[in-house]
Amino acid sequence: MASMLHASTVRIGVLVGLAGVGFVVAQPESGPRIGMPMRVTNLPRVDQDAMRARVQDPPVQTSRTTGAQIGLNFVGSDIFQAGFIPPDTMGAPGLDHYVELINGRYAVYDKSTGALVQSSSLDDFWLDAGVALTNFTFDPRVIFDADSGRWFAAAVTNAGRPSSAFLVAVSNSDDPTVGWTGFSVDADSDDEQWADFPTMGVDADGMYVSGNMFPTGSAGFMINVLVIPKADLAQAVPTVANATLIEDLDFGDVGFALQPAVNPEGLGNPTPILAEFDTGSGVVRRTSIVGPITSPSVDVSAPFVTVPAASSPPLADQPPSPSQKDPLDSGGTRIRSCVPFVDGNLWAVQGVESNGRPALRWLRIDEATSTLAESGVLTAPNLGFIYGSIAVNIDGDVVVGATGVGPDQAASCYAFTGHFDGTSTAFDAPLLLRAGVDDYERTDGVGRNRWGDYSSTMVDPTDPKRFWTIQEFVIDNDVWATNITEIVFPGGQICRADLNNDDDLDFFDVSLFLTLFGNDDLTVDFNNDGVLNFFDVSTFLAEFTAGCP
Repeated sequence: MASMLHASTVRIGVLVGLAGVGFVVAQPESGPRIGMPMRVTNLPRVDQDAMRARVQDPPVQTSRTTGAQIGLNFVGSDIFQAGFIPPDTMGAPGLDHYVELINGRYAVYDKSTGALVQSSSLDDFWLDAGVALTNFTFDPRVIFDADSGRWFAAAVTNAGRPSSAFLVAVSNSDDPTVGWTGFSVDADSDDEQWADFPTMGVDADGMYVSGNMFPTGSAGFMINVLVIPKADLAQAVPTVANATLIEDLDFGDVGFALQPAVNPEGLGNPTPILAEFDTGSGVVRRTSIVGPITSPSVDVSAPFVTVPAASSPPLADQPPSPSQKDPLDSGGTRIRSCVPFVDGNLWAVQGVESNGRPALRWLRIDEATSTLAESGVLTAPNLGFIYGSIAVNIDGDVVVGATGVGPDQAASCYAFTGHFDGTSTAFDAPLLLRAGVDDYERTDGVGRNRWGDYSSTMVDPTDPKRFWTIQEFVIDNDVWATNITEIVFPGGQICRADLNNDDDLDFFDVSLFLTLFGNDDLTVDFNNDGVLNFFDVSTFLAEFTAGCP
């Protein structure tokens, strides 16, 4: 059943506490920096089955410090199935399924096998949920909320038009394959702006969707935030009757591309928001959604967060062969993925420059004081990293997923694993999740070789030691695909002795162990002490004998 939220429900947020700030805010992305995807019509003739058959599994790897390993690892959707650039790589794990929701494509996979169990176009996803459409949908987001046992999704439609709308949907149960209920919500009550780059957060009280509002005519650029009581969406007959659209927030007050926090700990509003503000001057913006969930406003009284100044990431160079193609667009410094709010800390990742290459900077911000607790830059030799996403569990385990690309590596899927010990955070060298096999060039109308525009990394709701990340890689010449990877920390449900990842313990695993051990390959350092010796053999045999969990 579809519903339209009319302007009579609009409320304007409270803006206080900004006198004498003194920062000069860079203009937001506009014109060529609008992130709307583009439909692809010039797809080559490719044997898609053969294309996927050529994909090789990555080598067996164990993060040196955290002991994290790759679990289930499978290719998701590709440009032939979705038909857009960029895909806006997005997905989330639930109880039994993994949902992929990208530009042009909705897909549901069995979380234990990676088997595809349901799929449709993105437009059909919204139509099936009961939303009437007059134009294509784009920039989707999806989250599974363990508290309510529901999936929540968001997107936008009617780009560049006064009829621009936020789309929101809730699953009918914890099983995404048994249906969703969707709504179309007017993105701007006076029809002077249209919504782009929606973001989404969920906590105990609400679902929050923010959008960058670009003018349809002579109006200025603004930010809008849609707040919906979660209880209204999770009831037997979902409704958005009590939703509030907070309009016309000035980016000079709240920042650009607001990311409402995702809180898995049962906390409600005040709901923290992080946004890129002026990275070049070392400033990130923290605001909050406050007040009753049926009458919220945006509080801007928190201090600006001072972070190390950083430059915007350069374009990401690709290998010079088989042909030198344009570097990939690196997406700038905006915070593009979910902001986890865990144990009093807000975590975020953004693109920056490091040694002339694109890199990822992670931030841990103390929520109570709105101050930077620590930060760091994730790099690797001869690689640039773009479109990162971050997830953190209650034990302090951290995963940052991203695309890695460089002069010796086609665009590939990577993950950094780390651990926060209550005081500081340390990351291991990146794990290669899926290697790209070719170079890529598909430019938009203003010459950008589009990639991203974001990615997703989340904690498994059934096991905090398991993480899932969905990233983009080059699967064939000028062909993108997504890859969905489970990353398991020690204590999680993984079978380390299954070295060839075929879900069976047999002679081949023993043979592979002996080969890796004989080559001094630390991927079989089962004791994580940096040395291969009798104790690793003993541990492997014990786990092999015990069988997979």
